[in-house]
Amino acid sequence: MAGAPRRLVSRVHTAVLHALTRRRGVRRVVNGEPFFVDARVRGAFGGSYDAGASAMLRQRVRPGGHYWNVGANVGVYRRDAAVGAAGSAW
Repeated sequence: MAGAPRRLVSRVHTAVLHALTRRRGVRRVVNGEPFFVDARVRGAFGGSYDAGASAMLRQRVRPGGHYWNVGANVGVYRRDAAVGAAGSAW
């Protein structure tokens, strides 16, 4: 039964974080850049997220270029493309 109380505490902790950070998310540093993620998925983002794709985007996307992230979920790749272009992506 040790697992059940731990899961309950984890669920309550996540719910509190989500309620407190609803508009901003929990700050993480992903691929060397600050990034805010939903509290419910915070565990999925460590210091590196698909480092190979991140490095490629930062090298190849140039200022004024276009980048389409079709099927985007959280936006890590969009963020990396914007950093590579020394600007912002929408």
